Amino acid sequence: MSDLQKRLKCVILNVGDIVIDCINNDIGILTRRARKFDMLLEELYIWEVRWINKSKEELPNIGSIEEESLKLSIAVGTYEWHSIQGDSIEL
Repeated sequence: MSDLQKRLKCVILNVGDIVIDCINNDIGILTRRARKFDMLLEELYIWEVRWINKSKEELPNIGSIEEESLKLSIAVGTYEWHSIQGDSIEL
């Protein structure tokens, strides 16, 4: 099993987890997980994220990220992840 696969298996997301976008310095809180259906993938999960950027004095921005894409971004280091369960991945 590759290092990337091991990291992906370690990422178990929960409502309340914090993700930090290392490129834009945005801080996000996972607020909701929704199950969606896709004709090709059958089912997938979308996370609602409330984003805050310290340098921009704007109200929090709400966005959505597909779960597997979010996990991959965490595993490769685009996002730092801090779980409410105490787990984290920082590269």
